[in-house]
Amino acid sequence: MKETEQDPSYLCFEITESISIHQIESVLTVLHNFKEIGVELAIDDFGKGHSALSYLKKYPIDILKIDKCFVQGIEMDRGNASIAKAVIDMAHGLGLRVIAEGVETEDQLAFLKDLHCDSIQGYWLSRPLPPEGIEVFFCDELIFG
Repeated sequence: MKETEQDPSYLCFEITESISIHQIESVLTVLHNFKEIGVELAIDDFGKGHSALSYLKKYPIDILKIDKCFVQGIEMDRGNASIAKAVIDMAHGLGLRVIAEGVETEDQLAFLKDLHCDSIQGYWLSRPLPPEGIEVFFCDELIFG
């Protein structure tokens, strides 16, 4: 951050549940150090591993990312829909933002909007792009989107 002189608030570190659960004290120290300089923190693939809800209160995180296995078929699968709704409601109750991973269809997007999901990731937005394609993607989105 010192070298690039960029605002740390533009950076978000993602940790997986399994990493965060195993080395609790050292992970907490590192996460608090990142928060002190203004870096955002996210728990990735939430619900896929060993979800320990007590850690959500302990860790200084900003974002909870719902694993794509709960997004697949969300508009038709009552189980996935119930889990996604519960995670979104719980995260919002804790003051966290929610990102749904693996969104591939407009129906999934609409369903997640109805659940008040904050953001999405997935092929519905774009397939992976090479570095030169990212600039074109954002320019097209800004001009036509």
